Amino acid sequence: MKIFYVILLLVLIFLYILAYYNIFRYTRINMNPTSKFSSNYRKLPRVKKKGKVIISLTTVPGRIETSKYSLVSLLDQTQRVDEIRFYIPLESSKGEPYIIPEWMTNLSKNVKQFIIKRCVKDWGPATKIIPAVLDSQREDIDSIIYVDDDIIYNKNMVETLVSYSKRYPKYAICNQGWNVERWIKNSKILQFFHHTRKYFPRSDPFYHNFTDVMQGFSGVLIKPSFFDISALVNLKKYPKEVFFVDDVYLSGLLNNNGIHRITTDIQSGIPFWSEFYNGFLMRAASHSLSSEHNNDLRNDKIASKCFTWYKQVIIKVNNTH
Repeated sequence: MKIFYVILLLVLIFLYILAYYNIFRYTRINMNPTSKFSSNYRKLPRVKKKGKVIISLTTVPGRIETSKYSLVSLLDQTQRVDEIRFYIPLESSKGEPYIIPEWMTNLSKNVKQFIIKRCVKDWGPATKIIPAVLDSQREDIDSIIYVDDDIIYNKNMVETLVSYSKRYPKYAICNQGWNVERWIKNSKILQFFHHTRKYFPRSDPFYHNFTDVMQGFSGVLIKPSFFDISALVNLKKYPKEVFFVDDVYLSGLLNNNGIHRITTDIQSGIPFWSEFYNGFLMRAASHSLSSEHNNDLRNDKIASKCFTWYKQVIIKVNNTH
């Protein structure tokens, strides 16, 4: 009888994982990342009727080919943004050129919302957002969602972030984040239980936690006005380790500018399976920051000490859905 209950529990856990991550969709994208998801993108409803919303991301030369997994998932959403901008430097900070794959060029021709933007300067991982904010000085952009290029995003990632932003327009919104003090002081067991909360369903559709550091891998929504432009482009002001940890750097700048940051605590994506194994489990992928530059979290620790993290409190929000 005990074996029966163990098997039943395992089956229920498996079904929950299927529902939570939509494993069938995840597998389909892994097996065929060039499938025709893009053909229906223009038919999707706009995620926001008023105000331009864009997605912004970047890559590194060694990962530009596998960025197709993320791009396909961004084109397979419940609602569409006005533009998906892929900011690609002419060459990396190490002098390595970026070669645009043919499939990516074809995608930009077939999907008008997908735009390849070449930029002269390589800002490191922060290239996913800095050029987009600079462009907003010349364009009318309401919101920017910045993401990573090695994640297969859940189908409702965009819709979730924008729905939160409509309710909390003065906040920066992320799906995953961490608090500096809790991260430093809490035991590994407490950290584990804190991070497992995101896997359980909630009755409140707009549940949120204040967070210090917003994590780009799960999607972040900001408004260009949240940043001080002069501070944003002044990476040289900080230790060289900050260059590699854009999550801490960007969140620290928002913190300095008095912008509150909340997390939905929703896990909104997981890496495509080879990156999940090599980069996140084995920490052995040569192009993964988590396996090289920030393997022991040294950069995070140094960068987090560059900012004085204030205690965030409830502020007046727009309660209209």
